[in-house]
Amino acid sequence: MDRKSPFYLHKQAPGPFDAPLSRPIYFPGSMAAQPDPNDPWSGISTGWMVVSYLLGGLLTGMGVGWLIDKAVGTSKVFLAIGMLAGAAGGIYLIYLHFGKEHEDQER
Repeated sequence: MDRKSPFYLHKQAPGPFDAPLSRPIYFPGSMAAQPDPNDPWSGISTGWMVVSYLLGGLLTGMGVGWLIDKAVGTSKVFLAIGMLAGAAGGIYLIYLHFGKEHEDQER
């Protein structure tokens, strides 16, 4: 094929996404890093993350409950159940992200 053809494929150097994974995909420890005590704004991202987990879980549970209510024909029964389940799911995600201790730290 001619080099001037738009379908000519030239070999490229491997990019950062072409290399095999050098770290494990799953890490069983805590995903939260320790905030920098010298930075007064370091805890802001943690607060917003907690709020987003709670609101995301609550809104997802409400949406699923509303869809089940529409499908079954009930009046806001599954919406309330979905709100409770979504809030519990958000709290569980916060526990997984911030409350779970790393196995090496326990020893």
